[in-house]
Amino acid sequence: MTIDVNKNLRYAFKLGLLLTLLTVSSANAAPTWHEAKITEVYPLANGAFIISFDSDSTACTSSSVPKYYYVEVGQNGMTQEGLKNMLSVSLTAASLQVDVLISFDDSSAYCYVNRINAIFVR
Repeated sequence: MTIDVNKNLRYAFKLGLLLTLLTVSSANAAPTWHEAKITEVYPLANGAFIISFDSDSTACTSSSVPKYYYVEVGQNGMTQEGLKNMLSVSLTAASLQVDVLISFDDSSAYCYVNRINAIFVR
């Protein structure tokens, strides 16, 4: 009985590639929307900040009470310029006590936010 080593290596490579692709595709951000009033804006030393709300999304798996929603460069498509804009909108909305609509990644317990919309008039 002969064993075709090259054929087995090609099969193992294809299987490994398939498993890698499946893992990467399942790790993509899953956007979820949530609307509430901001109760807290918590700046962090690395330039990121955390937002908490008067009501939490059940899709956010953060264990904190209230749940923390992170805004951080490099997470969920966030850029430095985007972070600055979102901090400005967050502080304005919090000070005026208006609702915001956020989009966050529900595949992580950090619930990384990448969009925010302050709702001034309905």
